[in-house]
Amino acid sequence: MEGGKNMISKNKQKERSFGVSGKKIAALVVIVGMVAMAFFVMQARGDVSPPHSQIEVGDPHYTNTTGATYVNTTTTLRVWGESDDTSNPGWTVYYRIFAPGSGWGAWQSSHNKVAEFSFGEKCKHYVEYYAVDDRGRNESEPDWENVHNMTFYVDDTAPTTTIEFGEPRYYDGTDWYITSDTIVYINATDEPDGCASGVKYTEYRIWDGEDWGDWTIYTGPFSLRDIGDTNECEHGIQARSVDNLDNLGNKKTEIVYVDNTPPSVTKTIYDPKKEIAEDEYYVTSDTRIRIRTVDDQGTYNVGSVHINITIEYQGQITYINDSVSSGQLTKNIYLPENCTHILSYRVYDDLGNMYPSDGWDTEIFHVDNTPPETAKERDGTFIPHYDPANESIYLDMDRNPLNSVSYEAFPPANSINLFELYPTYDTEYYIEEWADNCDNDNVLSCLLYTSPSPRDS
Repeated sequence: MEGGKNMISKNKQKERSFGVSGKKIAALVVIVGMVAMAFFVMQARGDVSPPHSQIEVGDPHYTNTTGATYVNTTTTLRVWGESDDTSNPGWTVYYRIFAPGSGWGAWQSSHNKVAEFSFGEKCKHYVEYYAVDDRGRNESEPDWENVHNMTFYVDDTAPTTTIEFGEPRYYDGTDWYITSDTIVYINATDEPDGCASGVKYTEYRIWDGEDWGDWTIYTGPFSLRDIGDTNECEHGIQARSVDNLDNLGNKKTEIVYVDNTPPSVTKTIYDPKKEIAEDEYYVTSDTRIRIRTVDDQGTYNVGSVHINITIEYQGQITYINDSVSSGQLTKNIYLPENCTHILSYRVYDDLGNMYPSDGWDTEIFHVDNTPPETAKERDGTFIPHYDPANESIYLDMDRNPLNSVSYEAFPPANSINLFELYPTYDTEYYIEEWADNCDNDNVLSCLLYTSPSPRDS
């Protein structure tokens, strides 16, 4: 009996185990069937992914370093739809444009065909677009979250270019005058603000009075001398600029006259005078010193003349300044006081072309208005009004003809001379004494001595 029970029990256990396995198999069959059915449905319908839209920006266009995209009103934009569905259902692309001043336009659509459009106004625009396939799958879902949006800046305006001159420069109300060293500045501005694509490059060329040179990319301020042009003549400077959309601006032209030459100057020292060294004279207060200047050295002179004169006397300085816009300028100078004067002058035009180029022309004038007192000895010796010292200088003129001949001696400061004269002709003779010690009133003078010669007496 025990054995029988055990057999029954084992059979029931087997039966129970077999029953559970059968249910699992049945469930598995159902699941596999559903998956297969879904697979066949998917094959029948195609890929369930929605279509996607594309946009293409034609030329000209420019994207800067921040990602902003610039176009102009001739740029063509294209939008279309695409699908990964192998059954190739059709698609429709939808797009609309936001224009400044008018807001959002109506939605436009194109079925199975690329849509093309461009912008009719300048400045900032938005474009929204999405695609829907013929099975109703919408790229923008859910809730329009997947609508594409792009921003475009429309720039139809070319840059403007200006030309400016640094110093030295002069404008006479009609024409500009510069020198070969004047700095030329070229500036370019791209407008409108906020929508301009920016200046791509600026170029310039020079007319040298005969021909225009080649266009050269502007890299920074320059002078005519910097580019090897030092001709003093009429010049043309022409510049233009291009923006990043290749909008080419109008040419800006400036005509200038190049003048590198200072005014001419002549200085005349009238009599009475005596030159004792280079740029050093004895004069009287009646001596006229004339300085005459005119800007006439070149073909295209600015024409103006300025003169600065300083006269230094016993630590005091007198300033004389004068100017003319054209023509000749003359200054006559007299020195009224006895003793040493230092006269300096310079002349220049409105471009700063100066004579002398290193600053000032300086000369020394010893003004001597008082004749010396002399005593005539029996032997013809002339003695100055001051007493002789132990070491006197004697000049024996016996061997020299004295007609129309003067003689002079310049002793060191504070020394005393005796001048001995032995005329050999019966005529008139003059003795000129030149002294530079103004404190003792030794001045330029002449003394008349009439022959016969002392040796005849």
